[in-house]
Amino acid sequence: MSIIKKHQCHSCGGELTAGNGKQMYYCASCGSTYDYEYFGEEQMRETGETHLSRGEFLAAVDAFNFILEKNPQDFLALRGLLLASAHLTDMDELVREDKRNR
Repeated sequence: MSIIKKHQCHSCGGELTAGNGKQMYYCASCGSTYDYEYFGEEQMRETGETHLSRGEFLAAVDAFNFILEKNPQDFLALRGLLLASAHLTDMDELVREDKRNR
């Protein structure tokens, strides 16, 4: 059995529906549109965060690099890449590491 994930509009919170023939999601509430890749990147970010939290740093680097290829200025992907490259699981660990090195 497959699970269908529903997407919400980031503008108004309304439920998005898939467009017919086009690879777009539409919000009936506010009229916003999102291409399918938008949510693919969002799922890739979740994947990267999961790998990061598990200490799977190489897999996390791959996930965040995938996002950065399309959007080199994506802050969350840059942050995730920084943490994975430093073999840290979260920003709190980065602060603790900084305090230890003083």
